[in-house]
Amino acid sequence: MFFSRAGVSGDRGASSEKLAIFSSITLIYTGFSAAYLFISLFLLQQKHVPLPEIGIIYLATGGIDIFVQMVGGRLSDRVGTKTVMVMGLSGSAVIYLVFISLIFDNGGALFYITLFPILGLFGGLFQLALSSYVSDREKDEMAGGLSQLYVGINLGFTVGPVTGGFVISYLGYGYLFLLGLVTSLLAFVIIEAGIKLNPKYAERTAGSSDKEKTRILKQPGVLSLLILVFISWFAISYQAVPLSIFESKFLILTSIEIGIVLSVNGFLITVFQVPISKIIGIERNGRLIPVAIGSVIMAVGYAVIAISHTFIPMIIAIAITTLGEMMIAVPTQVVLTLFSQSHNRGQYQGYYFAFSRGGASFSSFAGLLLFSIFIGNAQYAWYVVIFLSLLAAVAYSFLSPTIAKEYRISNEQKI
Repeated sequence: MFFSRAGVSGDRGASSEKLAIFSSITLIYTGFSAAYLFISLFLLQQKHVPLPEIGIIYLATGGIDIFVQMVGGRLSDRVGTKTVMVMGLSGSAVIYLVFISLIFDNGGALFYITLFPILGLFGGLFQLALSSYVSDREKDEMAGGLSQLYVGINLGFTVGPVTGGFVISYLGYGYLFLLGLVTSLLAFVIIEAGIKLNPKYAERTAGSSDKEKTRILKQPGVLSLLILVFISWFAISYQAVPLSIFESKFLILTSIEIGIVLSVNGFLITVFQVPISKIIGIERNGRLIPVAIGSVIMAVGYAVIAISHTFIPMIIAIAITTLGEMMIAVPTQVVLTLFSQSHNRGQYQGYYFAFSRGGASFSSFAGLLLFSIFIGNAQYAWYVVIFLSLLAAVAYSFLSPTIAKEYRISNEQKI
């Protein structure tokens, strides 16, 4: 049973911890997904901010994330995973409270543009620490645990967008951030009650810190894999903010319809991520061919979006791109985690999230910028992500033998 570990007493303790991990990540991403996806529409519709300036929010979020995830991974290894989880949840609650105050005081757009990246920072710290906690397993249990975490995140992305759409339509944007505050506080209570341990992985070794800082750069193929993770998450995240803006500005879909389209993504991942991860079984050999196939599938889905103009084709397209996402996101995280050691789980999760969240944030900025450039031919913005997805597919195919070889060598060294 995954999520069981020394120090948790019996099946009841393991089940309680498992429930705490799953429910807390679902809650925090229910609130965050609603805010992340609709802050752009709020600034566009209520504050009349130009698209490139809205994109700065996501670019800044990515820049902060890259730094914080690199530092946060080591921080998690040293001060403890639970400590960093609590820091992330507490900070998120404070920022949501500030947003609520700004809404009711009619605060200027600059406040939102400045503060939203900080919300992403605290959310990133929480996800990083929780992933580090789950990654400290045998490889089969670790792969299953990371899949379950991704399911929880996407269950949040299922509930969050459609809930946010209804909240905005019937109550207003102030209540959107109230949703985030409530979910953050509930997640805080659950983590405090359900997670008993606070492992500090750096205490497991007295190894040289200088070697640890450069070790990942000396592993053949690993840095290349991280670059491809950046590109893949650029493509994956086109399903979020760029798609929402495209549907609102160019297709004139309602907030509720936009929320439904985005929730299809989260729903499919909630149902199918674990079985698809088991079928791929990338932890068995480290081969990246399934990831390359997933990249091609994403390109096909984006081609459908580029030629579509109504609600139903958007549903079909998001189902296709989501299948591709499920074959990319968790498998690449599992492969990178397999190269970590018992004392640097957080550091390696930090590398993964720095590149993945950096790619996601740059995607949101670039998507909005491209829509503003191709204002009369918005479909051209989709051709860019189609090209990048196909490029990533080719690169994963060429990188696969190197990663598989390094994975085999790493396994032999651990025996």
